[in-house]
Amino acid sequence: MADVAGGVRPAKMKKIKPQDGLKFDGSNIERFLANYELAAELDDALDYDKACQVVRFVENGEIRDILETLEGNTPPEWPKLKAAMLSYWSDVDTAQFTERDIVSLVEKWTQKGGVSSVSDYHQFRKAWDPIQAYLVAKEHVESEEELKKQFYQAFSSGFQGRIRDQL
Repeated sequence: MADVAGGVRPAKMKKIKPQDGLKFDGSNIERFLANYELAAELDDALDYDKACQVVRFVENGEIRDILETLEGNTPPEWPKLKAAMLSYWSDVDTAQFTERDIVSLVEKWTQKGGVSSVSDYHQFRKAWDPIQAYLVAKEHVESEEELKKQFYQAFSSGFQGRIRDQL
């Protein structure tokens, strides 16, 4: 066995068998790496094997091109490559919700005539609350205050009038 940077190069590599759905598309890097490492472990693959074979589990195109430029790809050093992948793709994972989701939700309720009953209100809040919590937690909006106008617009004109009367 020859020594290589980051570990010992095995006399014979262990093939990491393809798994259904195990293909990196540029999102959910943590999930991909956890599943990839599990697949590698099941096949008794070493770090060297993981570094050499990860490219086979990445979609062709820009994602693969980026992977091939990351530290740890050449020479193959899995700990460095894994860290570089996390560093590069952790920040670009797609957002779970965006402000557009708030706009769409309000439009949906406005087209229905607005929130006009307790049942409607509960349904609306069931959809609204997770979006609002995510946007505030991820600092896509500064506070819930920024969303008050859209929240108000989701109510029927009759309810909006009653809300104004209470102010």
